[in-house]
Amino acid sequence: MNKKPLILRILKISLLIIVLIIVLFIILPIFIIVNYNRDNEYSAIDIARGDAYNRGDAYLKKGDYDRAISEYTLVIRLDSNSARAYRYRGDAYAKKGDYDKAISDYDEAIQLDPKDAWVYVWVYHNRGEAYAEKGDYDKAISDYTEAIRLYPKDAVAYNNRGEAYAEKGDYDKAISDYTQAIRLNPKDAWAYNNRGEAYAEKGDHDKAISDYTQAIRLDPKNAKWAYNYRGNAYAEKGDYNKAISDYTQAIWLDPKAAGVYNNRGEAYAEKGDHDKAIADYESALRIDPNNSDVREALENLKRKEQEQ
Repeated sequence: MNKKPLILRILKISLLIIVLIIVLFIILPIFIIVNYNRDNEYSAIDIARGDAYNRGDAYLKKGDYDRAISEYTLVIRLDSNSARAYRYRGDAYAKKGDYDKAISDYDEAIQLDPKDAWVYVWVYHNRGEAYAEKGDYDKAISDYTEAIRLYPKDAVAYNNRGEAYAEKGDYDKAISDYTQAIRLNPKDAWAYNNRGEAYAEKGDHDKAISDYTQAIRLDPKNAKWAYNYRGNAYAEKGDYNKAISDYTQAIWLDPKAAGVYNNRGEAYAEKGDHDKAIADYESALRIDPNNSDVREALENLKRKEQEQ
């Protein structure tokens, strides 16, 4: 009997067993360890990114914008494709008044994730606000228009676009947008206030007074400006008693409103009550000593008193 083939078969089987042992006990464990570490590495990055994102949100809500920016920057460093991190870092920059950096972040958010409709809407909306703060009302209007196209029920976007039109002096378009904002949100006191201002600029003081009255009714605790502007409208109509009453209410809501003291002073002066007018002008100057217009009005009134 030839023993060579048997020996060869045994050797082959032995080699196969050795290979299997190497695979099972050496190569496979190494493969598992490497992949386990890789998975853990990705998990650690995900956790760090999520933690930074949550901290950024918390700081943003608290008004700690520098720390919010730092946390969102960490998120972006860990994930450069995070459109939401760019969006919220842009919000933090905007809150600090750094509108150029805000706009840059909003640009990046739009470029990274144009399919995320909700992020997309608010990025356009917020970038529009940043452009408006810079006085670039055409770009602001363009962004508000895109936000409205994406979400036609956005009352705030209509209101803000109305403000941009008003800044450009296009009061008819402003009124149209404010009216749409009111249709979408009939309890929006600020939209009524803004529409009242637009009517006043067009000289329609009765409609202005009606809108200011509605704004006061909807939000009486925050109606300082509505009272002030309604007072202005009454003064324009020559009804100085009602104007003084509204200015007084505005001052009660905000005792440091220098401009309202000035307005009430003007109303008293128009009525010929110079002592009360002088007292209001002086109150305005105590709050705002550098207001040259009020100082000039006070000096003119005192001079007029001396000449009588």
